[in-house]
Amino acid sequence: MQKVSLISCFSLTVYSFNHTIILCVRIFPFQLIPIHCWEKTEKMIKPPMTKVIAERHIESTLSDGRSETLIVQVGQPARDPNSGGDWYCPLRIKGTTKERLHACFGIDKLQALQFALGLLELEVRVFAGKGQLSWLGKKRLGLRPWTPKPKKRFQPCSPPNHRTPSAPVVGGC
Repeated sequence: MQKVSLISCFSLTVYSFNHTIILCVRIFPFQLIPIHCWEKTEKMIKPPMTKVIAERHIESTLSDGRSETLIVQVGQPARDPNSGGDWYCPLRIKGTTKERLHACFGIDKLQALQFALGLLELEVRVFAGKGQLSWLGKKRLGLRPWTPKPKKRFQPCSPPNHRTPSAPVVGGC
């Protein structure tokens, strides 16, 4: 019997209803799952940019030939100023005429960072609009989270030996 996955894609979406903000995961094509909920208050603070922990420069070329460099920055995860225990990871995208600061929220630092890195390419493409994007002369921006391909069969690994620069590596995965 072969297992078939019906879930091919998901996205994070923020909805605003009356006095409530709801963060949801949308699992295409069927399900919308609320993750977190905030009451809108006049005291809500937009989370600030934190210390930059990663940065990339991406070229954006418009159809008329004009180009600009987009600076994409990921901030260090920090406590959400609007909640008691959640964390956020800020993303900042800067062009020559505009800038966007976006925050991704999680239960802890790692989840906030994972969500931020998962949404980074989408945020850059939305920011650039119809501009053709490139990094190091290539269309791939290198912003999608890397996931190793699973091996078909489990193969035990032996740890690599200690080696000198001229000696080959023996063992390892």
